[in-house]
Amino acid sequence: MLAYWDTSRNGASNSTKGSHLMTGSPVRDSLHWRKSSFSAESNCVEMAALPDGTVAMRDSREADNVFKFTRAQISAFLRGVKAGEFDDLG
Repeated sequence: MLAYWDTSRNGASNSTKGSHLMTGSPVRDSLHWRKSSFSAESNCVEMAALPDGTVAMRDSREADNVFKFTRAQISAFLRGVKAGEFDDLG
């Protein structure tokens, strides 16, 4: 079963039950995972839009561990990336 961290709630919570992202589900299998064109073979962070309007993010090497974010959370993060707030981490 797929485990994911739902960060859209007040405080992240680990959930493995009742998820529409369970391994082998039609929703999970139909997700269009995208990665940066700058990713190397083993350094891939992937993102996919979910049917409920949220965004899933995962490490391609551990594809069953997914983080779920709201669009507002992703937008704030991307603005920070574009502003150079994370340049010291790369």
